[in-house]
Amino acid sequence: MQCGYFEFQGEMCASAHQVWCGRCPPRLACQSDNSCKCLPGQDCPSAWQRAASPAKGLLSGIWGSSANDVWAVGEEIVHWDGASWSSVTRPVATEYPPALLAVWGSSPEDVWAVGGGGKILHWQGSGWTPVASPSTADLFGIWGSASDDVWAVGAASATSGVILHWQGSAWSQVEIPASGALFGVWGSSASDVWAVGSGGILRWQGTSWSVVRQEVGAWVVCGSAADDVWVLGTSSLLHWQGTQWGSDVVPESEFRGAWCASSKDLRIAGSSSYRGQSRIFRRLDASWSTDSVYDGEWSSDVPYSLRAIWGSSPEDVWAVGDQGSIWHWQ
Repeated sequence: MQCGYFEFQGEMCASAHQVWCGRCPPRLACQSDNSCKCLPGQDCPSAWQRAASPAKGLLSGIWGSSANDVWAVGEEIVHWDGASWSSVTRPVATEYPPALLAVWGSSPEDVWAVGGGGKILHWQGSGWTPVASPSTADLFGIWGSASDDVWAVGAASATSGVILHWQGSAWSQVEIPASGALFGVWGSSASDVWAVGSGGILRWQGTSWSVVRQEVGAWVVCGSAADDVWVLGTSSLLHWQGTQWGSDVVPESEFRGAWCASSKDLRIAGSSSYRGQSRIFRRLDASWSTDSVYDGEWSSDVPYSLRAIWGSSPEDVWAVGDQGSIWHWQ
């Protein structure tokens, strides 16, 4: 059974149910749960495979503490336990929009999710609970160095960025030196944190935020060390190497998410302007490769864009996006 675009009925690809198997080898077969899996007895190489997802709405953020504990958030919250994805109930007060936009945690029992209207939720092992927020700004990114040192960034407007800080007991709003929305945050330690957005690149070095580069508009930041920080803009890729900036050209795409496995291994996820295909790009040893996670004819039902990407290792990577789509590299 070949992969691509099929319709599923009973045990055969016939007519009744659409299945997207992604860019997968012929040894992978479409399944009734909208996933594609390796056929018994076959040695299947690593490839992006569509996972069975209980979500129907937009998924905007993904993070995990391990390969067997992964959270994806958006208009819904779903959880991977190592075997399958399942829906998790949101607090009643946050059951409807605004959606959650990002997720991060310090451990399986300490996970934060942030989103529209300053929404902040906290998972402490048994359920998601709302936490008081000092801002009604949309929060697009979150990262922390520890359970008592967490940063969230966002925007009250297109020209007004917001940074919030959790220090163990309450969230507080922090003064920042630049204007413009902030979309991403990442750090290598408590005294080395980066925030990026339409207002440029900001850096925290233990006492205050300062502007590093204001002429650069950016969407995403990730890294693997203090001297390995990647900042992605609309058509540019900047690399902080500890003492100076390097640069590279981003492949044609509108990307939304990035995950840095190491200084030599970067993945970005988004969509192509060509017929709305979802794309994942990988920069490995300074060379780019491209994966399209949909190889069939374009359809209005096909997810237009991937929004976030995260991995527990280079061989275990997840990407999420529109219409509850979840893809897995393994």
